[in-house]
Amino acid sequence: MNSQEFTLEDVLEAFASEFSLNPNILKKYLAEYPQFSVELVDTSRELGRLEHLEADTSHDDETFLNTSFARFKAAQEQVQGQGHQSISEESFKIASKKFKIPFSIMLALKERRTDPSTIPNQLLALIAQALATTTRNLELYLAGPLSISIKSNKSDEKPTPGVKVPFEQILQDANMSGEELTQLIKQSL
Repeated sequence: MNSQEFTLEDVLEAFASEFSLNPNILKKYLAEYPQFSVELVDTSRELGRLEHLEADTSHDDETFLNTSFARFKAAQEQVQGQGHQSISEESFKIASKKFKIPFSIMLALKERRTDPSTIPNQLLALIAQALATTTRNLELYLAGPLSISIKSNKSDEKPTPGVKVPFEQILQDANMSGEELTQLIKQSL
């Protein structure tokens, strides 16, 4: 096959697949395809630079990433551990069943979708009691960032960042008033 029959793309692809820092490979291709000499030299420089970068930084990058991730996890654990003990997912399920609280309300609390300052103090204390925790612990838990459960549902719309809503809105969505919820919990205690 004549060297004139190959396209620039074919030659560069073959060169890139054989490339190493050995200058003899470049010389071989320059001798066989002189019409592509500028492109071969440019490709050789680019591939050499990339190979050099990978060799120099791969260990450093990996070390940097591992160190950064360890710091991030430590900071995350420290923030989560400050001020409150975690309230287990099971606690929300048990309280929902035991006190006949609509699960949508307990799920909203579990996912921290409400601002604790919008929950009346007496009701907050009753919910904390139902969850077998302190009122302060529940307040600190609810004040944390949203932790909405991710489902594998498809949607035509992009997800938007969640916003905490007033507790009254959560009760309305569950077709329940604060007084009804208070009565449910009081009756079951």
